[in-house]
Parts: sequence; structure tokens; C-alpha cells
Amino acid sequence: MIAGVDGAGDRWVIAVLRGDAVSWAVAQHAAAVLEVVAGCAAVGVDVPIGLPEQGPRRCDLEARRRLGRAAASIFHAPIRAVLDAASHREACAALRRRGEAGMTIYTWGIVPKIRQWDALSLPSHVIEVHPELSFRAMAPSVAFVGKKSAPGAWQRITALS
Repeated sequence: MIAGVDGAGDRWVIAVLRGDAVSWAVAQHAAAVLEVVAGCAAVGVDVPIGLPEQGPRRCDLEARRRLGRAAASIFHAPIRAVLDAASHREACAALRRRGEAGMTIYTWGIVPKIRQWDALSLPSHVIEVHPELSFRAMAPSVAFVGKKSAPGAWQRITALS
């Protein structure tokens, strides 16, 4: 039994695979996700886990390198100090005080979700994943197109099969 977890608005959507059957659940908080996935051998979460004190994470740099033209789908995880910020402006000021570049509004938008996971003591089988890297690992010979296009969606569905 394995699970995949992704943010969906202010909630989490969870897919649990048991053999060939997929079940779906929604949780309000990361702690509730852990209850849903209890018993899973592996849980992949599409959110940064393990924040740096400074600079970009090596895994983010490597993921961007591997994705090539699709590198924009990987954003740099914020440094830990950002978790204390109350606003995007405050987060950017905290970054600049440490000699870091600012952060995108998109990254700021998921900081509340990052906070949820960062506050938990995670078991080793709960790991960060990136869907676009996963699709490319499942179908290495496919030249993926944008995920929001019909052909791109079909490529990803086909890779999952």
C-alpha cells in the first residue's frame, strides 16, 4: 500500500493504492493526512520537506537540471526563516536580510502548507516528491508537453498506466 498527497486549495487530496485499487480521501491538515496513510509503506507528498537555513537545496537544483525546459515547474524551497513571516513582503525582507533573493508569490502561497509538514515529526517513509520528475521516470522516452493541455494530460495518464 502506497499513497500520494497533493495540496488542493486549503486541503490535501490523498490517493492510496492497494494492489490495483485506488481510494481517495481529503484531509484538512497534514497531521490528518498521516492518519489516512497509516499503514502505507511509502507516502509521496508534493510539498517541500526539509527546509534549508540558507541558499537553495541541492535537490531543487538537480530537479531543475533534470527537467530541462520544464524546470520552471520546480521552484526553490524557501529557507526556514520564511516560515515565521506573516506576509509575502515580510518573507522577502527576511530573505534579503540573509543575503537571499526574494521569493515568488507562488512560493509564498504554499508556505502555509509547508508549515504544516514542517511542524510534524515525519516517519522516514513519508518523502517529498515532484510529479513532473515522477512522470519522466515512469516514461523516460516521452517528450512531455504542458500538463494543462489535452495531449499533456493524456501523456501523464498514459505514464501512470
